[in-house]
Amino acid sequence: MTITHKRSNLQEGFSLIEIMVAVLIMGILAAVVGAGTTAYLRRAAVNSTTASLNALSQALDMYKSDTGYYPKSLEELVEAPKGAQGKKWQGPYLSKAKTPQDGWKHDFYYKVTPGAKHPYDLHSYGPNGEESPEEEHLSVWEI
Repeated sequence: MTITHKRSNLQEGFSLIEIMVAVLIMGILAAVVGAGTTAYLRRAAVNSTTASLNALSQALDMYKSDTGYYPKSLEELVEAPKGAQGKKWQGPYLSKAKTPQDGWKHDFYYKVTPGAKHPYDLHSYGPNGEESPEEEHLSVWEI
């Protein structure tokens, strides 16, 4: 004798509780992965900025070695300033066609500072890209 069960009133699928638990687990996983990714991206941007600051510092020193003075702008590391053709300028001092940007795709701040503690000021304003007291600056003199 065989017994057959009728399932006429039973519906297949997930209950609301099961769906809520699955969404909660996915949310927790997304938060953990997102936090790790953000920290990794920040570390990568800092490392990239540090490498660019070192390369710019070396290029500035080579420029000064050739010309006897530091350039007025970072663009002079790539393109000879007016009146420098045939003189001491031996550039370009950077391998790229334009000056590099920091790890957050912002321009570096550069200013010649004769008579100060350092001959020039070269730094990145950080992720904000502008001068702000709460943001950390990455300076060539502090790396």
